[in-house]
Amino acid sequence: PSYLVREDSHKLSTAPDNKLTIVEFLDFECEACGANYPDVEKIRAEYGDKITFVTRYFPLSNHRNAQLAAQSVEAAGRQGKFEEMYQKMYE
Repeated sequence: PSYLVREDSHKLSTAPDNKLTIVEFLDFECEACGANYPDVEKIRAEYGDKITFVTRYFPLSNHRNAQLAAQSVEAAGRQGKFEEMYQKMYE
């Protein structure tokens, strides 16, 4: 649906048939998001050519650096380095 995947949403991969899309709402300071990162990477490695992976920011207000982290990743994305910064944030 267009309300989940917007024109400015970052796509980590795009499936040719576009039948299945996973939208990840993330907070780079969130421990659960960080713990989930290796699983997302495994799914991407195995099914990346069959699934469209989309990321969306969801910085939680109780995470002091979450908004700044999202802005940093967005700035990297504007320079064509979104995925590299996305990975660095979790590593």
